Amino acid sequence: MIKYTIKVYIKENRYKIVLTNFNHSVKIGNGPQCALGVITTADVYTTTGMSKKYQNNVWAGIKVKAEQYSNEIFMSLENKTKDIKIEKVSSNW
Repeated sequence: MIKYTIKVYIKENRYKIVLTNFNHSVKIGNGPQCALGVITTADVYTTTGMSKKYQNNVWAGIKVKAEQYSNEIFMSLENKTKDIKIEKVSSNW
């Protein structure tokens, strides 16, 4: 399971989306040693241990999926907001 933080900043009819703190955890019932923790830009997760090949493959897959998911969020928001008309509100309510 991947948890992350999403922040949306809105200012003067513009927005900015920031996704951070990607963290891999395990489902209930799986061993905590299977959790990879914070996902970084490192090429490999580990260079030691008996399961390093498996963990590095999972690491690479998680990074690809996180990037794809992030891009889907960005594209979805862009598509939803591109046709929104900005109304100028007069100050004489």
